[in-house]
Amino acid sequence: MWDNMAEFGKTYKNYQVAGFFYGMLKKNGYNKLENLKNAFNIANMTAIYNSTNQFKTHLKYFSENENKITRLVAPRFEHFIKRFSKNSLSEFQFELAKFFSQKHNFALAYIALAEAIVTSICEKKGLDANTKENRDQAKEIIKEGFDKSYPYSHPKKKFANMFTNQINKIRNNIAHQLETTKNPKDDINNFEKYFNESKKYLKEF
Repeated sequence: MWDNMAEFGKTYKNYQVAGFFYGMLKKNGYNKLENLKNAFNIANMTAIYNSTNQFKTHLKYFSENENKITRLVAPRFEHFIKRFSKNSLSEFQFELAKFFSQKHNFALAYIALAEAIVTSICEKKGLDANTKENRDQAKEIIKEGFDKSYPYSHPKKKFANMFTNQINKIRNNIAHQLETTKNPKDDINNFEKYFNESKKYLKEF
């Protein structure tokens, strides 16, 4: 995997596709990369997911291309595509959250993590995760963990508290440019814990 998105043969720079490689592919009539570029540029996770999946059946274009530069960067591009080629949108969003955290972009990491949790609940409950109504319903399902019938130590209550008062609060504050904590480093240091515990608690749903 690249040390940062600027690698991959100068393909990505600051989460955008650089003109050289993109232009070469477009000139050759291979325009699917444009969708991936635009999806990253606007940080639309569903669009990135759909665009990434489109490449799964086209990887030979890179590895068997006549252009030496294309073949040179093909292994890294294939690794990137395969990393994010998940069977569900929630799995993809969790992977994207991990990826952003590894690149120290914790703003997008928290946004991806919060969305991954909501998407996962939708999938487990048979709800279409692409509608605001269903995503709001998933959040209400999480909040059911605050029910007084659950003891404080119950996984659903602990998860409801972590998602509502930590993860989603941080996510909303980032999105609306509000202060998250007095020490932003705390949010950075806590991300891995929130990530791992979220995946553990979701098994209860």
